[in-house]
Amino acid sequence: MLPIELHHCLLALNQARDDRKAAERAFQRIQDYYQPRMIHTLTQGGVPYDQAHDISLDVLLILWQHPHRFDAARAQDGRVDRLLTGWLETILARRRADYFQMQSRRPQLRQSENWSDAADQRHLSQLDSADDPIHRRETIKAAVRMIRDFRQTRTRWEHQVIIDLMLDGGLKFPLEYLMQACELSRPTACRMREAVRADFEQFVHRTARSSD
Repeated sequence: MLPIELHHCLLALNQARDDRKAAERAFQRIQDYYQPRMIHTLTQGGVPYDQAHDISLDVLLILWQHPHRFDAARAQDGRVDRLLTGWLETILARRRADYFQMQSRRPQLRQSENWSDAADQRHLSQLDSADDPIHRRETIKAAVRMIRDFRQTRTRWEHQVIIDLMLDGGLKFPLEYLMQACELSRPTACRMREAVRADFEQFVHRTARSSD
C-alpha cells in the first residue's frame, strides 16, 4: 500500500462520524493489506492460524475504534506506512506474549474435564423438589446432552469454555466469567459468545430437523 493511499485511509478513519461508509471501506483496505502479514508473523512465531486471525483482528480493531491513538504526524519523510507497521507490530508482539502466557495458564483455567458433569448434577439436583420432577428432569437432561453434543463439534478451546459456561450459567452467562477465564477484552468476549450462541441455535435446528 502506497503511503499516500494509507494516509487517505487513516484520514477517513478519523472522520468516521462524518462518513461511516468511507471509514468502513478504508478500514477494509487496511485490513486486507496488513492482516495477512500479521497472521504470517504470528503463525511463524508458533500461534495457531485461528488464534492468529483473531489476535490480528483485535489489534486492527484498536485502529478502527481509536484511530486517534496512532499519530501519523510522527512519520518521517512521509513514510506513514513504516510508522503504522511499527505501531501494529508493537501491539502484536504484546498480544502474542499474552497469548502464550494464557496458554501456560490453560490447565489451571480449565480446572478439570468434570466441569460439565458437575454442572449436570447441579441442574438436576435443583429439580428434586419441583412440580412433576420426572418430566422436568428428563427435559433438562435432554438439553444438557444437546449442549454437550454441541461441545464436541467445537475445536477451539475458548469456544469450549463458552459452552461450559453456558451449561453452568445459561445462554446469557455473565460476560466477565469469559473475560477472566480466557483473558479477553470485553468486545472480543462479547463477539465470541454471540457467535457460539448463534452456532448453537443452528445446531439445535439441524438436530430437530434430523429427528423429524
